[in-house]
Amino acid sequence: MLYHPRASKRATVILTLILVIALFAGCGGGGQSSPSTPAPSSTTAAQGSSSQPQQTPAEEVGPVNKTGYPIMNEDHTFKITHSIATTDKTGSWQDKEFIHNLTRDTGLKLELTGIPEQSYNEQVGIIIASNNLPDVFIGEPPNFSQFITSFYEVTDEAIAEYVPTLAQFYGQNADYRTMSVFPDGKMYGLPYTQMDGIIASKCLSINQTWLDKVGAQLPNTPDELFDVLMKFKTEDPNGNGQNDEIPYSFYKDQNRDDKLFGMLLSGFGLVNDDDANYRFLMVENGKVRFYPSDPRYLEFLQYVNKLHVNGLLDPSGFTQEEVDMIAKGSSNLVGVFPNYSYDDITVGEYADDFTHLLPLQDKDGNRRYMQSKIPGNLTPNRFVITLKCQYPEAMLRMYEYANQSFENRILGTWGPEGTAWAKLADGSLEKLANPLPDGYTSYAEIRHSFSLGVKGFTIWMPEDNQQFAVTTDREKKLLARQEPFVPYIMNEYIPKGQNDPADSQEINILLTEIKSYMDNFMAEAVLKGIDQAKWDAHVQSCERLNVDTYVELQQKYYDLVAK
Repeated sequence: MLYHPRASKRATVILTLILVIALFAGCGGGGQSSPSTPAPSSTTAAQGSSSQPQQTPAEEVGPVNKTGYPIMNEDHTFKITHSIATTDKTGSWQDKEFIHNLTRDTGLKLELTGIPEQSYNEQVGIIIASNNLPDVFIGEPPNFSQFITSFYEVTDEAIAEYVPTLAQFYGQNADYRTMSVFPDGKMYGLPYTQMDGIIASKCLSINQTWLDKVGAQLPNTPDELFDVLMKFKTEDPNGNGQNDEIPYSFYKDQNRDDKLFGMLLSGFGLVNDDDANYRFLMVENGKVRFYPSDPRYLEFLQYVNKLHVNGLLDPSGFTQEEVDMIAKGSSNLVGVFPNYSYDDITVGEYADDFTHLLPLQDKDGNRRYMQSKIPGNLTPNRFVITLKCQYPEAMLRMYEYANQSFENRILGTWGPEGTAWAKLADGSLEKLANPLPDGYTSYAEIRHSFSLGVKGFTIWMPEDNQQFAVTTDREKKLLARQEPFVPYIMNEYIPKGQNDPADSQEINILLTEIKSYMDNFMAEAVLKGIDQAKWDAHVQSCERLNVDTYVELQQKYYDLVAK
């Protein structure tokens, strides 16, 4: 077997048992039952027409061909569990052209189970705990390092043999391979990348049209922002004669605290690391700090409570999903919102009304900004093969198919020509973001309705992205906000990477309680207010939650990787 699980007796026994069970069950799916957790969509990708020309295999190794197509020499169905983007109007991968082509060209049979991204982590956690695993997860499972005994090790030899496109990419981008490697030198997943050169993707977006109507300038400090939000609330800037404006909208997210108020922290001398692995942490002078215990955080909470008391916050913010905020933004009801890429995703046809805010100045006049840790997006363990998979080589070959040509990469991550993109006369490409087709409120809806988009398993390379000409206003607008943020970028942060599994397990156990406490504490402090006595009680609660141990473990990791 050329793609090996961890070299351990335990893993070998597990795999052998699976094969034996499958043999006696006589099941093409390898004895794998459907996940017991209800999923919103469970579909089967049909085979392509038998008249489709197929490449003759160059070499056969048992049921899996090492090269050529079909990939499988046996009738076998692979079960895939994946995340569905919020902006995917189809709610399924079943009818996407990329999936049709993949199954037609490779001969693979796929049973696709899609889970909406809002509930993906929760449902996948249940699936893993029940050991009712699919063959592949497309979407990094939560607390990944705790469950690596459920997945195959991905060796460099296997990548070189079955995924040469990734081998070449890692050869040219060694740092990205390093992000996938655990301290024991092993990898357990394949990446998704969208290398677009963007380092300043997140910001607070503010409605410039509303600013003009209330006669205000772009705010630079928390106090100036408060004054602007008050004008948004009281002066009817959307002009409909109703008091329906939402000065500051936000939404809950189980992985990222900055989708609440994280981008306001700069105004209080703090900065938020939006990586789910490093919640509530920042680095100052080489030291990892738990900023919710910092006195500056008390000032921040008192400020956000002031926003609430004056009716400036979205009253549904702590409970609503992103789609709810998008509906409000698309109805011209939102003045300010935390933004992570393009304005039109949240405010639709009103995108031209919005501009960005620089990080707020603190009382010393300083601004702080946490840039993207890589120029674009990289998820190291997007595509993981479980030990329930009988033929992991076949799944490696499927990953290679998705990435072996530019045509496959663009179809998988942007969709077919004429939907989200088109070819210009000079051979370059443009994104079809303006005007939007009827029925779509944002470019993200077009992209994710016709492709796997940012939920897929494409290696979108810098040279791929360079084929896109910058022709749309939305692209120019995003690029224009890069340079202004550069002077405020924090040079100290916890790098992306894989921690020691034992340390990660302890971190996740601690973080589960810390996050539960912090969610409740923040909401109460914002909605009910906080004084010195409540703050002192909060600091004591943090001590009882072993925040010091959490910080020590993260400091250990930081010292190891921040070289």
